[in-house]
Amino acid sequence: MDSELTAILKKVRRLELRTRSLVSENLAGEYQSSFRGTGMDFHEFREYQPGDDTRSIDWNVTARTGDPYIRTFIEERELTVMLAVDISPSLRFASGEQSKRDLAAELAALLGFSAIQNNDKVGLVLFSNEADRMIMPGKRRNHMLRLLREMLTAKPSAGATKIASGLEAINHALPRRSLVILISDMISSDFEDILKRTARHHDLLVLQIKDEQESLINAGIPLLIEDPETGVTSVIKPHRNQSASELAAKLDRDDEELATLLQRAGAGHIVLHTNEDYLPALHGYLRRRSRRRTV
Repeated sequence: MDSELTAILKKVRRLELRTRSLVSENLAGEYQSSFRGTGMDFHEFREYQPGDDTRSIDWNVTARTGDPYIRTFIEERELTVMLAVDISPSLRFASGEQSKRDLAAELAALLGFSAIQNNDKVGLVLFSNEADRMIMPGKRRNHMLRLLREMLTAKPSAGATKIASGLEAINHALPRRSLVILISDMISSDFEDILKRTARHHDLLVLQIKDEQESLINAGIPLLIEDPETGVTSVIKPHRNQSASELAAKLDRDDEELATLLQRAGAGHIVLHTNEDYLPALHGYLRRRSRRRTV
């Protein structure tokens, strides 16, 4: 077997073992209570009983039988989850052992296996400048393993990152309301309109991945970078010359603007860092979301 393929398969297996363990120990119940089906299916007609909502009365059946009948419904449990994962070159950045792309793959695996365990369907869009790869939703373990292989091996298309490319592909392919999980560092432009439209048509959750040391590049500070694939090192000498305080203020404004945009659109938003344990932030969001659903 080709050595590169062997390495990829080992990485897929490690991801599966780690994330499925986390699902079993930490997320299974929280996922189920936080993300539910998006519709109601008709169940049956039954006679009206005191205390029933009068708005549920079916007047046609009532007229035929002479007695009041209501329509009853059951919640549609099955959910379609679409993972929109950024594979643009900026995701390869790593100031420590874990790159942003590594974290993106682990988060996608964790949420994907949570969905599979809950009998939901999971699909995938990988994007950079374009929607580079789309796999329609499925619900078996082997399907999820295929998604992981694609995430780890896909090559980005040339050009600047366009979040709109990935979300447009999802909106076109999935006319029915689904859960869309966007995993990206959000280093892109002109995505305000597409985020709003996606949040209107789907349940949108944005996982924003950050590496604290990336800000040094933007500040104009030379950095010694090692390519994780080849081991080759090089020095990046940015052209921009910006003070640390100016940069910090700009980054804070960008973060605030994105958070405000997503809040107004009704989308979820979690900021996660490559050098920190992501589980507390993820748990916190799921618990808050679950509480809102039960209010």
